[in-house]
Amino acid sequence: MSATSFASITDQQGWKMLTSAWSHVCHIIDDIHCFELLPVLAEGAKKYMQIASKSDLERLVKNVDRVLETLERRGSEQGGSVVDAVKELGNVASDKLKSFGQ
Repeated sequence: MSATSFASITDQQGWKMLTSAWSHVCHIIDDIHCFELLPVLAEGAKKYMQIASKSDLERLVKNVDRVLETLERRGSEQGGSVVDAVKELGNVASDKLKSFGQ
């Protein structure tokens, strides 16, 4: 699966699918396939984030923070590029959320 796999769905479908995925990642993060998919989920979420509501972003930031906490507790045994991709998504989502307050 790659970010280009999302090309055939609408923005609304993409956003709904990705926010649903992020809400479940914490529960299945021990699965190596889930771990390997995190950068793709992060890129997809950034792609569709432009249509997100404030409440959608609040939930996404909360879910991404939980995933980051789990990854950081595991320390160096996890791949750095995966953690970086999740951190970047958290930063982008937080910045977008702040723009709702302006």
